[in-house]
Amino acid sequence: MVLRPQDIYQIIRDFKAGRETSLLTVDFGKQVLEVKIQRNGIALPDGREIKFPFRVKENFLYYITNDEIIPVAWFCEHTGLYYKLVPTEDWPTISLSSVPMHRKKLYSPQRDARAKIATLNPCGIHLDTCAGLGYTAILSAHYANQVYCFEKDENVLEMAKLNPFSQGLFENPKIILKKADTSVEINQFPDNFFDTIMHDPPTFKFAPELYCVEFYQALYRVLKPGGKLFHYTPLPGVKRGRNFPDKVKAKLKSVGFGNIKYFSSAQGLLCFKIG
Repeated sequence: MVLRPQDIYQIIRDFKAGRETSLLTVDFGKQVLEVKIQRNGIALPDGREIKFPFRVKENFLYYITNDEIIPVAWFCEHTGLYYKLVPTEDWPTISLSSVPMHRKKLYSPQRDARAKIATLNPCGIHLDTCAGLGYTAILSAHYANQVYCFEKDENVLEMAKLNPFSQGLFENPKIILKKADTSVEINQFPDNFFDTIMHDPPTFKFAPELYCVEFYQALYRVLKPGGKLFHYTPLPGVKRGRNFPDKVKAKLKSVGFGNIKYFSSAQGLLCFKIG
């Protein structure tokens, strides 16, 4: 069960007011629980006694473990990254060592995902190369017959399991999710297999292999003739005059993609497999 800071504040206010019970909102309003207020925390309807968190920060989300409320955030020694589920005006985003995975400053994660889907119009057999929190895969399943989806980072998948808005990634029978490296798994598919592809990778510094010519060749190979690819393009160095989308466009064109057009609303390139 995920809690926003305001959900915890309400319990603390009721505690300070001397109330014996309170209503606890969990999972972004999807559920409301009547809880008993105790000296150091609350008792849930199932009898579990939960301690109050030592400190509540506005830019964190929290979840309930067996006996405490802790942030949805942790450091992984294996990857060297700090993972955090971050509240926004609608769906949460995830940050990797303070780098957000959605355009939450100018675009909410929900509008960001919907803009990408509206640009691509997924259909038929669809590939979502990088699951993340699963938003584009979940939305794609509304239109495509089948969605293949990959995520290699188990920390990201753990956060998706905690996030109420990511549950379709695990529950929708149309979505085939695999914990694997998409740059490796793509070689298992036959030629001309996918009708559409959503390539929404992390920033270049986290996954340079997903921006290389060899991977674009693989995307081209598995896409059906006339099929569409949407490629999200981050904007590193844009304030210094660097045009990263143009570099990506040149690589896509070199492997055979055509009719390549940049969509600022989705911050990415839409292109087609010609021939």
